[in-house]
Amino acid sequence: MRVDSVMRLQHIVRRCSLAHLLAFQCIWMAPICMQALAADVPRLSVEGMNKHSAINGMGLFLTRSQVATQGRAQPVHFEKRIVCSDRRIKVAFAKGMERAPERICRVASEALVLVSTQSHVQNIAITLLVVPSRVDYQATFYRVGRGPKLVLVAPVLQSEEATLANVADLVAHEGFHVGMFAAGDVPLAGDEYAAYHYGLCGQLVALGHLEPSALPGFGVASDDPHLVDSSESAERVRTEVLQAFGNLPMTRESPAGAALLAQCRAIAPASSRH
Repeated sequence: MRVDSVMRLQHIVRRCSLAHLLAFQCIWMAPICMQALAADVPRLSVEGMNKHSAINGMGLFLTRSQVATQGRAQPVHFEKRIVCSDRRIKVAFAKGMERAPERICRVASEALVLVSTQSHVQNIAITLLVVPSRVDYQATFYRVGRGPKLVLVAPVLQSEEATLANVADLVAHEGFHVGMFAAGDVPLAGDEYAAYHYGLCGQLVALGHLEPSALPGFGVASDDPHLVDSSESAERVRTEVLQAFGNLPMTRESPAGAALLAQCRAIAPASSRH
């Protein structure tokens, strides 16, 4: 965690009250307008939690990533990060795990290309932390740069295909939030319904198919209205897409898959609609 390199921006954020990052707003400070993104809405699943907030000003983005997985208590340390051929993406494996970054890099890259193409923002950076399934791991990371820099936790699941589907979904879903924010469309950046669609389209683009088991989860009860909105959006998308499956597989080329991709490609920041 490189906290020392972002102390000045963190001080600005604290003065503006981090509690207010739970809503989108434009914070005026003298002549500088700073926009805050509350993707402080966590993406929750049995695989883990990824929660982000971002603020930009003075030509820089400060991104806070909070990641967590649940399971047995054990120390989790990471090998040196691997830079993918798409240099916006880095992968770090927990020590003791078999390292096979090539497919993870490819899948993450193709999902990120979808987001970059639609948002017209090319400088989104992703660091993927690959951890064993069912371990207790929690961390917070601060990153500063000319574009948003996300840290995501991706547990190894029951099969390689399931792991890759989760990676594609994570990158596209979370990339959507920060990509649309960086593009200047703050309301769209906070649209969980659209973000869940992007996650599924990321799977279609990167893997060529979408499995029912890889659909988002169900609604949850909570006192947090943002969490309720996110979970209700997940359930809504799940219901709609399950109906589209029928009895046929969903692939990039199938009518249902092509329709879903067209729906995602129709979602673009306001700046590109003029």
